[in-house]
Amino acid sequence: MATDKSEPQMGLIFKIGILAVATVIAVRAGLMTYFDDITRFEMHRKYGEVVPEALQNLRASERSRLTTGPMPIGVAMQHMAAQCLLDLRWLRAVLADVEVGRIRDTPDPARLAAKT
Repeated sequence: MATDKSEPQMGLIFKIGILAVATVIAVRAGLMTYFDDITRFEMHRKYGEVVPEALQNLRASERSRLTTGPMPIGVAMQHMAAQCLLDLRWLRAVLADVEVGRIRDTPDPARLAAKT
């Protein structure tokens, strides 16, 4: 009976091992992606297409309350924006008065100087 006495081809064995590991990793990644897509599709089919009636009714009710009534939300937002501009103008006027010296933190600065 004859036996092979040649040295094993380490490079070829190494290449086949790397190729096998890469193939297993690629097949696993492909299967994971496939099953994730299928699971996501089924979840969307079961739960994503269901219209939540109670939530839709609540949203419609809130929308009607916000757009009607004594002060609709659009008018309230315009009022808030106008109030903000008025406040900004007032603060700029006060700052200008403080910088010029027409406004002080005490009514009589001489009395304040006498205490120190």
